[in-house]
Amino acid sequence: MHRLGLLGGTFDPPHAAHLHMARAVLRAGLVDEVIVIPAGDPWQKQVRTPAGDRLAMTRLAFADEPYCLVDDLETRRQGATYAIDTVETMRSPHLRLKYIIGSDTLALLPSWHRIDELVGLCDFLVIKRPGWLLQPPQLPGLQVEVVPGEELPDASSDIRAALAAGGARPEALDDRVWQYMIEHELYGLHHA
Repeated sequence: MHRLGLLGGTFDPPHAAHLHMARAVLRAGLVDEVIVIPAGDPWQKQVRTPAGDRLAMTRLAFADEPYCLVDDLETRRQGATYAIDTVETMRSPHLRLKYIIGSDTLALLPSWHRIDELVGLCDFLVIKRPGWLLQPPQLPGLQVEVVPGEELPDASSDIRAALAAGGARPEALDDRVWQYMIEHELYGLHHA
C-alpha cells in the first residue's frame, strides 16, 4: 500500500520549515511521497496573499524536492477549504493517508471541521515545534506518530513580521520565492 503524506497549510509564504516537514517524514521512512496542498480559503486562518500567488510560490519552493508534488486541489475549490474534504477526495483503497502537522496544530485538532470523521480516514504525523507539547488531544480513533528529528524552525507569521519591519530577505525563504514576492509586490515589498 502506498503511504501518502498530506502537507496542508496556507503557505503564506512557503519557507524552510515547510520543506523541513516534508523532508523529515520522507527521511524517517514514514511516507513514500508528500502531496503539498496550499489552502484556498482556509476557514480557521486569515490569509494575506491570494491563493494563486501562494500556490505559485509553493511550487517554486518545492521545485527541487524529490517525492514532493504541489497540488492545486484546494486552491481550485470554491468556498472554505477543509482538510476533511481534501482527504475524502484523495482517498483510495490503494493509499494510506497520513496528514503532516506541527505540534502547535496538534493542540488545535479538536476544532477542525468534522474531526471525528477525519481521524477515521487518516493518521497524523506530528513534527515538534518549540514551545508546544506533544500531547495528543482526546479524540476517539486518533492515530498520532511523532516524527523523529529536530524541531521546526520559523513560522510564516515570523517571516511576515520580519518583512513588515523592513528587514532583509529572511534566510528561511528560497531565492525563487523571494524574487516572486518582489516581482508581485507581496508582503509590502516593492519591485525596483
